Amino acid sequence: MPVASLFTAIILLSQSPVPAACTVFVRGACVRIPVPAMTAATEGEWRVLDERLSLVHSGIRTAGESWIDAGTLPIGWYRIEFDSSTGASLFTTAAVIAPLAASPPEDTPIALDVALSWVPEADPVVWELCTRLARLAGVAMVRDRLRWREVQPESGLLRTDTHYEQTATMQNGQGLRVLQVFHDTPAWAEPERRGRIPADLRHTWRFCSDIAAHFRDRVHAWQPWNEGNSSNFGGHTIDALSAHQKAAFLGFRAGNPDAIISWAPLGGINSEGLCQGIIANEVSPYFDVYALHVYDWPHDYARLRRYALAAAAGKPIWVTECDRGLTADPESPHGDLTHEYEQRKAEFIPQSIVSSLAAGAVRHFHFILPQYMEQDNTIQFGLLRHDLSPRMGYVALAAAGRLLAGARYLGRLPDSGQPDVYVHAFRARPDGVSRDVLTAWTEAPVDWPDRGRSEASLALPADLRIEAAWDYLGRPVDAAMPLVLTGAPLYLVLPEGDAETLALEAAPSAES
Repeated sequence: MPVASLFTAIILLSQSPVPAACTVFVRGACVRIPVPAMTAATEGEWRVLDERLSLVHSGIRTAGESWIDAGTLPIGWYRIEFDSSTGASLFTTAAVIAPLAASPPEDTPIALDVALSWVPEADPVVWELCTRLARLAGVAMVRDRLRWREVQPESGLLRTDTHYEQTATMQNGQGLRVLQVFHDTPAWAEPERRGRIPADLRHTWRFCSDIAAHFRDRVHAWQPWNEGNSSNFGGHTIDALSAHQKAAFLGFRAGNPDAIISWAPLGGINSEGLCQGIIANEVSPYFDVYALHVYDWPHDYARLRRYALAAAAGKPIWVTECDRGLTADPESPHGDLTHEYEQRKAEFIPQSIVSSLAAGAVRHFHFILPQYMEQDNTIQFGLLRHDLSPRMGYVALAAAGRLLAGARYLGRLPDSGQPDVYVHAFRARPDGVSRDVLTAWTEAPVDWPDRGRSEASLALPADLRIEAAWDYLGRPVDAAMPLVLTGAPLYLVLPEGDAETLALEAAPSAES
């Protein structure tokens, strides 16, 4: 039996249960946690701890008991520990998040790389869970992966019996719009190196036309390669990628005139030389949105993105991968983070989303929902654990999805002598109602070991009307001023239009 099936729970989304394996609940639901099979045969204590590792609830379970009942818990993230008379001790995690008062707008900027067709266990139940979790977090668009060599193993043959059919249909069934990317070539189209774009770009044109037409009603946006300048994705020159982009664009447009075609995002920093190559090759007519990938610190997004703004040529910018990997706890057999890093990552996620939108993006895909590790399984990226239970970062993403639904960036408050204080303003629809939302935190420009130590006060105008305030996990907080800021962002909800009374600095432009 897969580990995933050991942990089943009910998630209420549009009053429908999720028939899958995860311990995520909406506020007001009874939190029932399955007992791990390794300890179920013996009696033992169980404990529910919050994100500070403070005890919330505990009890004793009898031998053979399948579930523990923790009752209704406030919004937040929880660690559930199980002891047994044999001395064994295991833990899983749970989350309680606010239900969505309204579906996220189609253009909401909060998006998520789910990689449903590649990364999670190839099980329809797990796929269903991941799509429901994305939707529950306030996401309207997800990113997936597709292998050209699997769907077109022979020239002229488009297979319609692959698992990509099921995953695309499933994501659409949850109301999610799909951004699809491919970055391989079948042997018949490029016999020398399948990791490179075809030498004959007519193959690219035909494939993109065929695949866009086939998935016309299920895939809404396409990327015709991924990080093609990187050696592991072909090590192409910018000229070659520009030519491939043009062939792919014309193919996608022929197959589905309504599809959104993205620039194939580059690996690493969008340097001046690469972006000048895009401009010199006159590629901007051949994409609808400019995409980039970002694995840097939020305080540096605007500086590192200035050349990309020029290459975008006025087109919308999507960040289709963004995160900052963390070294997993070497003592963990499952790639878990230490508790300190668990919290630092959860704080980083809203910092990253907000800073990305402030630096010119209109859609931001966090990387990545399922457990995913790189560099010999030492660097952890996933919002879910090995057993599909949630990391703290999932709760932080869901808070951003709810409170920044449909967000449009308005500007930033000047630093007023505190350069590490960040206050950004948005027009958004928190809980389905149009409001202005301020996001605020303080963080020094340091690496993971030194993060989370900053503290500052925030003095806003005394007559500013704060209707509600929420922390980075989506929990209500006291909005008494002056506010004490830490690395854990706050969301301050104001009446619509009130942020415009503040002296906001505008978003960066290609010239800035």
